[in-house]
Amino acid sequence: MEEGPGKKLSEVVDVEVKALQRCGDILGNRMKAPLKAFTKTIQEVEKFLNLASITVMPADRDDRQRMLDSVAESMEVVSEFSVGVLPEDTLEHHLRSLEAVVRTFVWLLSSDPVSIMRKEKEPLMEMLRPLKQKGVSGDQVHMDWADALESIYNKIEEFVIAECPHGVVWRNETEP
Repeated sequence: MEEGPGKKLSEVVDVEVKALQRCGDILGNRMKAPLKAFTKTIQEVEKFLNLASITVMPADRDDRQRMLDSVAESMEVVSEFSVGVLPEDTLEHHLRSLEAVVRTFVWLLSSDPVSIMRKEKEPLMEMLRPLKQKGVSGDQVHMDWADALESIYNKIEEFVIAECPHGVVWRNETEP
């Protein structure tokens, strides 16, 4: 697929996604599937945004549904892996914060995505706060995770404000 707004979003968050994956490698096997689902979601969002920029919407309901299914699947995978994890467990903070970022992709369906991003920001920052505290297991990986997720969220928010403040715009039928 040719370059488009989705590619731009992927490039903006690429460094942080790699940092998140490095943290996931250190955190262990329980983070592999949720991170894989998260990465897949970003790829589906990229395809969706690129498709919207070159295609008239009604013809592409299947592609739109596939992207939405990917977001739902990502949230399910993260939720599955948090079963049995105690609420005060550090792993719970990692999983819930990842789920919160995935959940924000509902902005794709909104005519006011900026307000969605702003509304979801404070709860995410609250989830990240315990991981950013120096005392969490004395391990830098928790702070690195929180910093990477916060940066991903901020970059997605900046992208939304700059590229689609009124929602995803599908190509007009009259455009060439």
